[in-house]
Amino acid sequence: MMYSIAYPNSLSRRLMLGSMARAVCMPMLIGNAKAAGLEEIKKRGLIVATEDDFRPFEFVKDGKPTGFDNELIEDMRKAAPFEIKQEILPWTGILAGVSTGKYDVAITAVIHHQGTQAVA
Repeated sequence: MMYSIAYPNSLSRRLMLGSMARAVCMPMLIGNAKAAGLEEIKKRGLIVATEDDFRPFEFVKDGKPTGFDNELIEDMRKAAPFEIKQEILPWTGILAGVSTGKYDVAITAVIHHQGTQAVA
């Protein structure tokens, strides 16, 4: 038997996918991250680390970041009561930057296999 979930619009689908991504990624970061508090984020903004070389999730088209992850960030900017700053960097620096506190959060796609366990 197959079940399907109806999404009234693409925002709901992206929010659901974003929530699933957080649920998967957060256990890898807990205990290592040096997270900023909400008051600090409200003052300076949320610093989001992304990459630009993993279609269809994130890539550059006509000099502008695009893809699923960038659409999610744009939706977050519309809803957040603080500024959201995006920093695009190579994949190899994303998790290290979040774990040291340089970035507050990473929004990126990951294919999980034995090689990624060593990076995480």
